[in-house]
Amino acid sequence: MRNIEFITNEYYHVFNRGVDRRAIFLDDQDLFRFYKMMYLFNDVNYENRRGDEEINTLLLANSNVDIVYKDKLIRILGFCLRQNHFHLFVEQLVDDGISKFMHKIGSVYSKKFNKKNNRKGTLFEDTFEARHIDHDSYFKHILRYIHLNVLDEEMPEWRQGKICDWEKALNILNSNQWSSHLAYVGIKQQLPIIDEGFINEYFESVDDYTAFLREWAQATDTTWSFSDQCGN
Repeated sequence: MRNIEFITNEYYHVFNRGVDRRAIFLDDQDLFRFYKMMYLFNDVNYENRRGDEEINTLLLANSNVDIVYKDKLIRILGFCLRQNHFHLFVEQLVDDGISKFMHKIGSVYSKKFNKKNNRKGTLFEDTFEARHIDHDSYFKHILRYIHLNVLDEEMPEWRQGKICDWEKALNILNSNQWSSHLAYVGIKQQLPIIDEGFINEYFESVDDYTAFLREWAQATDTTWSFSDQCGN
């Protein structure tokens, strides 16, 4: 059992990965489905009785998407989708909001994935993992940890603060559409998943945000340990 209590109006790092570390996203269609579910299922009133979220996507594609009423379960402040795992940085807005959101997205995505790939059984390793962001250092670093995760395949040295070619690193981050990094550098979201008010409140400009990333990626003293606090 997960040894954590979710407290409304508190912040959490939520993550999970595929069983036996298997891939949970095989192509862009899988990634977009999960991305879409992050928007659709973040609603107290959303019902998905038939498991057919495609119909609702038509509502999201129109120019009035930003005014669609939603009574949110959580506030999503950051995310990163990798081949065999994902990370979310969230604030719980209603009691049991995180658990309800993760149950919806986990169960429906697993069913869709299994049907598409003619497989049975558990897709995710276990029930999702979560860490309470209960101190300033964790709050400060979690967003860049999630966003810099994209560098693991080509520039894993970011974890030791040893990125030498920052321009290359930034190009990798900017070319990956399955991370909230793009919202933070001012690129319009496909769906309004990330709370842009938080971006504007926390960072004065795009340059301020990218400097925030670079500060860790090229740090000479990484005294704050991601391995102690975070998942993959």
